[in-house]
Amino acid sequence: TPKFGSPAQSHTQLNLSTLLVNPEGPTLTRLNSVQSSERPLFLVHPIEGSTTVFHSLATKLSIPTYGLQCTGAAPLDSIQSLATYY
Repeated sequence: TPKFGSPAQSHTQLNLSTLLVNPEGPTLTRLNSVQSSERPLFLVHPIEGSTTVFHSLATKLSIPTYGLQCTGAAPLDSIQSLATYY
């Protein structure tokens, strides 16, 4: 496992940033059109950064559902930085 800040770890970050599915897209996307006073559900993207995998699930839900997807503006240096950004 590369140490934080090592050249190998930096190379991994560079590769992750080039793999983003939609680097220019919005961070927050609406996944269904449900209008409800229920609390919305927020789903965070899997490793590739896109929330597309959640569309089928969101259409079956009766609550407003949103996805947080990774974009070029998202910090990729740590999970903590990404969580703070979201």
